[in-house]
Amino acid sequence: MKYRRIVGFGIAICLLLSERAYAQYLPNDTTINDNRFSGGTIAFVAGYSNSTDEALHQNGTSPTITIVDGAFFSGFGVGKSGSTINMSGGTAGSLSAVENATVNLSGGRRRP
Repeated sequence: MKYRRIVGFGIAICLLLSERAYAQYLPNDTTINDNRFSGGTIAFVAGYSNSTDEALHQNGTSPTITIVDGAFFSGFGVGKSGSTINMSGGTAGSLSAVENATVNLSGGRRRP
């Protein structure tokens, strides 16, 4: 019986890691005006081209991400490496900024 917990915990970790793989990396300036980022827990990571660059904190790009009316995602949008996220419309699950990134909110709404 004690091994069921260990197996269950391992499966949970694998599922969480698989969600991470679905993050869209946005190394360039991008306008979000639709639901193309609504799939995973982490909707997008701005500031790196791929997971290797993100993990090693190398080759950061500092893009500007603009979220406007029509945008919809339930996951997290993360700005990294000095990127800027501007939200003036649409619906987002959550936005955060780390590694000298910035989030500016002038409109839109948070998905409950």
